[in-house]
Amino acid sequence: MVKYVFGLYWRTVLYTLLLSFVLTPVWYFLNSENMVVVRKSLIYLVYGIVILLPVSKGRGILYLLNGRKLSLGDMSWIRYRKVIGFLYLIFSIVTYMVYLYLPIYLWVNLVVFGGIFMLWFLPAIVAVLLLSRDS
Repeated sequence: MVKYVFGLYWRTVLYTLLLSFVLTPVWYFLNSENMVVVRKSLIYLVYGIVILLPVSKGRGILYLLNGRKLSLGDMSWIRYRKVIGFLYLIFSIVTYMVYLYLPIYLWVNLVVFGGIFMLWFLPAIVAVLLLSRDS
């Protein structure tokens, strides 16, 4: 199970890093005062939408990162894709709502620590929960 969890984990982290690299020129032009804050929500929104795209027989874009070597079933890929995608979408909405209705220092803490959690810990937690359900 560790092989599968680590396989899903590194594919998710690599996907977010590659998408960040591709979108960096776009974010450069969004430099107004309001867009600096909204940009973080847009980043997670784009991550979630791209992960939810049903490419490769519904298995998602993470499968395209050499996923056939992991030998997981189609339903495991589909569930992982949906859970991670919807969590990124929810996080983008929460980030924007915190910016609108709460003090700015709470938004900064959410963006810093929530971003670390979403990128480094959440993929492993979701993989463990979904794969332990399968076995």
